[in-house]
Amino acid sequence: MQLPAGEVQAIEDQLKQATTHVYAGGGFFDHYNEDQKNNWPTTTFRTSDNPKTTFDFPPHYKLYVLSAKDLSGGSWNHGETSGTAVSTITNEVVYWADSW
Repeated sequence: MQLPAGEVQAIEDQLKQATTHVYAGGGFFDHYNEDQKNNWPTTTFRTSDNPKTTFDFPPHYKLYVLSAKDLSGGSWNHGETSGTAVSTITNEVVYWADSW
């Protein structure tokens, strides 16, 4: 969703206090594969179930992971993640919840 700049900044300020896992742009595999022992999975920017509309977040987005749960005993083969992506360049906020 696109919001006024002040609202986006207020949301980002709250997110900075709520999480320690922040990533710049990219998508699920970019973040997880950087450091599989310490990084948390995020999500891919989706607008539908159509693979043609799935892509990584542009670099100006910051992805704040609020929750990530490994449901497969340490391999992240199955899991859940949720969080918020924020772009202060486009004044957009994307909320996500992903399960695989």
